[in-house]
Amino acid sequence: MPKISVIIPIYNVEEYLPACLDSLLSQTFTDWEAVCVVDGSPDNSGEILKEYALKDSRIRAVFQENRGVSATRNTGLGLATGEYVCYLDSDDEYSPFFLERMYDAVRDGKADIAYCEIARDKKLLYMLVFIVIIFVFGWYLIRPLYKKTVEDQEKIIVASSLQAANESKVIGLSSVQSLNDKFAADLSECTSDYYEYMDSSEIDKLVTSYI
Repeated sequence: MPKISVIIPIYNVEEYLPACLDSLLSQTFTDWEAVCVVDGSPDNSGEILKEYALKDSRIRAVFQENRGVSATRNTGLGLATGEYVCYLDSDDEYSPFFLERMYDAVRDGKADIAYCEIARDKKLLYMLVFIVIIFVFGWYLIRPLYKKTVEDQEKIIVASSLQAANESKVIGLSSVQSLNDKFAADLSECTSDYYEYMDSSEIDKLVTSYI
C-alpha cells in the first residue's frame, strides 16, 4: 500500500498533462500512486496517459464517461489505496519536494491534514509586464512624431491642400466667421469637402499648420 494517493481528474488537457505527470515522476518522495481518471476527454489526453502508465506502474489509468470534475475526483477517491490522499489538477504541477514535505508534516505533527500555500505561475505576469514596458518605451520614442503643436514658425504654410485633421490647422478667425453660413453641418472633419462651398479665393486665405 502506497503512502500517498494522488488523484488527478483529466479532461481536455493534452497540452499540460505531460508536465503534470513529469512533476510527479520527479518527486523526491517515491512511495506514491497516481489515480488518473479520464473524464470522457475528447482530445488526446487518454493516449498520453496510457503512455505514462506503461512507463511507470505507479500511474493508474482509469476511463469513464463525462461526468464532471467533482464526480471524477470521487471516482479517483474510491479507487485510492494510499494512507493519505491529495489532489492534483491535470493542468498544474507539483514542485519536486511537495510530497516529501507534506508527508513529513503530517507524520511529524501527528496530524490528519497538512496544507500549504499555492505558488502561482508568474510567467504570464512577467510577459504582461514586459509588454507594458515595451509599449511605454516605444511610445516615448515615437511621441515626437505625433505632437500637434507648432514649434517652428517656418512650418506654417499657406494651405494648398486641406486634407488634414482639425487639430493640425490654424485658420484665420475672420475667414471662419465670414463663411459661417456656408459650412456643411454634417461634416466633423476640416477636409477639402468641408470647404466645398468656398471659392478658390476664400480657400487661399486659410492658413494651416503641419507638424
